[in-house]
Amino acid sequence: MLFRLRRSLERRWLSTAVVAGLIAVVSGLVLTLAAGAQRTARAPDAFTAAVGGEIDATVTEPFGQPRTDEVAALPGVRSLDAITFMFASVRDPQHESAFSNVAFAGSRLSTSRLVAGRVADPANLREFVADRGFVRQHQSRLGDHYKLVSWTQDQVEGGRFGVDNPAGPSVDGVLVGIIDSPETLESDYTTVIFSGALFDEVLGGETLINVRLDSGTTLTKLRSELDGLPDGSALNLDAGSVISPPIRNAVDGLARGIWLLAVVAAVAGVVALGQLLSRHARLAETERQALKALGFTSSELAAETMSRAMVPAVAGIALGTVVAVLASGVFPAGFARSIEPNPGLRADFAVLAAGAVLLLVGLMVWVGLALLVAHRRPAGRPWFAGERIARGAPSPTAATGIRFALSGSEGGAGTSTIGRFGGLALLVAGVVGAITFAVSLDRLVSDHARFGSNFTFLASPNSEAGAADMLTAFQEDADVDGLMVISGAQVRAGEKTIGLIGVEHVKGELAPRVLSGRLPSGPDEISMGRVTARQLHLKLGDNLTLEGSAGRGSYRVVGLAVVPGLAAISGVGEGGVATADGLARLEAEPDRAIAVLVRSGAPANTGERLATSILGQPAGVEDTPPAIVNFRRVRGIPGVLAIVLAALVVLTMVHALIVSIQRRRRELAVLRALGADGRWIERAVHWQASVLIAAPLILGVPIGLLAGASVFRAFANRIGALPDPVVPIALVAAVMAGFLAVANLAALLPARRARLLPAAQLLRDE
Repeated sequence: MLFRLRRSLERRWLSTAVVAGLIAVVSGLVLTLAAGAQRTARAPDAFTAAVGGEIDATVTEPFGQPRTDEVAALPGVRSLDAITFMFASVRDPQHESAFSNVAFAGSRLSTSRLVAGRVADPANLREFVADRGFVRQHQSRLGDHYKLVSWTQDQVEGGRFGVDNPAGPSVDGVLVGIIDSPETLESDYTTVIFSGALFDEVLGGETLINVRLDSGTTLTKLRSELDGLPDGSALNLDAGSVISPPIRNAVDGLARGIWLLAVVAAVAGVVALGQLLSRHARLAETERQALKALGFTSSELAAETMSRAMVPAVAGIALGTVVAVLASGVFPAGFARSIEPNPGLRADFAVLAAGAVLLLVGLMVWVGLALLVAHRRPAGRPWFAGERIARGAPSPTAATGIRFALSGSEGGAGTSTIGRFGGLALLVAGVVGAITFAVSLDRLVSDHARFGSNFTFLASPNSEAGAADMLTAFQEDADVDGLMVISGAQVRAGEKTIGLIGVEHVKGELAPRVLSGRLPSGPDEISMGRVTARQLHLKLGDNLTLEGSAGRGSYRVVGLAVVPGLAAISGVGEGGVATADGLARLEAEPDRAIAVLVRSGAPANTGERLATSILGQPAGVEDTPPAIVNFRRVRGIPGVLAIVLAALVVLTMVHALIVSIQRRRRELAVLRALGADGRWIERAVHWQASVLIAAPLILGVPIGLLAGASVFRAFANRIGALPDPVVPIALVAAVMAGFLAVANLAALLPARRARLLPAAQLLRDE
């Protein structure tokens, strides 16, 4: 047997090399995706380890001078660093009118990683570090000079920050270091960090303090120590995280999408390469008979066939593993690349070895099954259901095509026929499900109303008198269809700090979207975001005790809602919604804004006109919640998956059609002998192609729509957004029509061959 294998390789070395090369290409793609998915999934943990490990807590100081020294002196605090938002920005030296996003002061590097240059000297007010986003935006290099400009307290209190020209102190700065900062993944802001000593000159706002605790110190103990500080209840406490949960969720989603692509590519590869490998390794029937006459047993013949297949399979997969290592530098993919601490080539031996073994086993199993099926005797019994459908066909050609599609080559509904339809139906369901999910996700991340911003813009009044004047002006404008005053504050639910939004309806049907239950109607009622309700283990009818700077109160949970965002409250599924009076029980001076809904059909510039005429300035752009920002980055994956599955449907369908026509040469010859002309047979083949894809479409489309909608609902509920999926009827109908068209295009060549060849030639081929 070894002698025959060696001689076969010598005689057929070119075809063996071609097959091995094709296996290398496909296996390289599959292994690259698998290793890339694993590397992407591990990126958050790798980044966390690179910056010194996880932080234990984050203390947020809403305003005032940073209290880092007081927090650092608390028992149990091992180390900390802080960063403070400054009412300042960095002026681009090449464009005097252009500014970067807001600047920060402090030394917060525990959640960032220095990738070039050095850390700024805290005693040097001129030095600063910036993230890669700033460097890309300004095409910066180390040593470049910029001017930090700031706004005065009067400008900030008057709501003119970022609107008026900065009138505060300015500082000439020099870029000395570049960092990777995960925070930029949650928003469009860039991070620019100056020395905290600037607070003697520049106005500061919210401060974030990252804390690492001594062993044995809990968040409960830290909370009690913070409460012991003067006005310590104003300090918010949350569990710390170098990579925030929204970013981790987005990275996990991206990794799962790449894994799914790897699995789909592996299945497609096994199906396509398995057929190719089976044909390459199969012994000709004349050779089999000759070897049997020489004494070869069936087991020995099967072993030789498997050995012929094993050689190119092992060689190709080994080469594919090398390809995967060389291509590993393209991962982590997308936005996750910015949190990979060690970019470049990497060999994940565990994933590559497991993937290579699974691919080899899959190919060998396919070859083995093909070997068994090739020598299995067909049953020859007609399939009753297929025969009944054929008898109801509108014409004899249609009946013949239906019989060809719904039965095996000997007239029975064998396992190959059932498996073919079942596999195609599942693939069609995957295509339709991926399309449904992709369209639903695209609408979710682009329609602001579905994640809490169901208004046209927000107007921020400078005072209560200013708010009253604004409301009057907005109410009198005929283009304003809805008005709602929203206020927000950070309050405490036990150890957890949550954002609470107070709503006051003024005009129209403008209100937060309700997921279940109802919105609060009294000061002692609350509707929760789904994520926060899940974290606090709350359900409808439960009581919740909240505490704010103005007092403490008990609230009854009456519903789940999509929470609007305001200031530092990101909303969507996090936080809660109360009435304005309900929020006033906890916070005397919350952030306030007026939500304005422009009527449908109003001129396109209505929002700009209202803001300019009533506010005296353009309307501000609301920050997109971090969860939505991250999901926008991965919304292309379902579409890619749909394309890959659609390609697999086409390949499977074309292969099934070609093989079916080849196996029915005898039936075609009989039809020709009975008087069927070429065009009659051609029409029958096209009927066969249409039924071959129509049956899986009838079964797979409803399954795909239900599966895609169900997966999207679970996905939206995970972040607390509106979970209503899109049913893309028109797009699915177009896909169905496309599959039917491709099936008939694929039938052109075998149909033409069946039409032109005479019966004698068909029987000779048989």
